[in-house]
Amino acid sequence: MLTARLLSQTFVVPLNHDLFRNCHASTVVVLKDNSRLVAFFGGEREGEGDVAIWTVRGDGSNWEEPRRLFAEDGLAHWNPVLLNEGDTVWLFYKVGPTVHEWTTRWSMSHDGGVSWTEPSELVAGDKAPRGPVKNKLLVMSNGEWLAPASVETNEIWDAFVDISPDKGESWRRVDVPFTHQTSAEEKSDSGVWGGLAENALWETDPQKVFKWDGVIQPSAWNPNQATSIC
Repeated sequence: MLTARLLSQTFVVPLNHDLFRNCHASTVVVLKDNSRLVAFFGGEREGEGDVAIWTVRGDGSNWEEPRRLFAEDGLAHWNPVLLNEGDTVWLFYKVGPTVHEWTTRWSMSHDGGVSWTEPSELVAGDKAPRGPVKNKLLVMSNGEWLAPASVETNEIWDAFVDISPDKGESWRRVDVPFTHQTSAEEKSDSGVWGGLAENALWETDPQKVFKWDGVIQPSAWNPNQATSIC
């Protein structure tokens, strides 16, 4: 049985800062020198055109000034995901006006997040949101990456996995089979599904969530590799 214990806590972003009004979707990796690299998106509010990808480096107790890493005026940035192996750190994130239209970009760093390659589309020419949507990838026993992903349209939210055999250079999409009910079926059914609610992203009541016909930002988990960062 895995347990977690809080050892210490610090603010990654200085109190009373004026860098952004809101931030969300933080992700963290521990680097080879045992320092930490944190990423999140921040701006006026989620979905606004000033929202950018930010990073912060530190040792867990002391933190450098937050850095506005990737931004494009008028284009919302979302959901960074960090992965590190050896001397390389990968950063995946979404860009687009809404979750229904976002696509995925990625970048690499070979110096612990100090400098980064020019961001590019994760799968060139594919407008689907490929790769991880919010949660970390798994590095499988054969070395391949497994990314939990989803497609979120106005009608349904579906889960799939993206598999990369070559550290992100190429991806193979594998859809998770779902059978969706039509509105007529929902009305005649026992009420297990109630359709996707407009505020599904922010709902915290599990009794409501389990009645909706959709998958919200899926995760992949390997209990043999589970770790906690305190």
